[in-house]
Amino acid sequence: MRLRKVPQRIFQLNSNKDISLSPGSAEMSAHADVKREHMKKLNRYKENLRIDGDRVISYSTHVATIEGNTLRVLGYWSKTTTKHVNYVAAELGLKKV
Repeated sequence: MRLRKVPQRIFQLNSNKDISLSPGSAEMSAHADVKREHMKKLNRYKENLRIDGDRVISYSTHVATIEGNTLRVLGYWSKTTTKHVNYVAAELGLKKV
């Protein structure tokens, strides 16, 4: 289940149900749990590299997608981003495509 932010702290679920979130509410806590479930930080590059569902995010850019046992690289950005992509592939045992 993916959430996407829309104006005024209303999040829309894939099922097209809207919920309003206020700080400290049970819904906000549930949102944090869903976000934590779908986002993964790795042991290295903790500040600038994360996995969000099947997307590999370097800094704030979607640089690769996990597709089964492969890692589909979406292009070239920088030496550091290349290190990030290579690290994810090695850490998760994925073949780069």
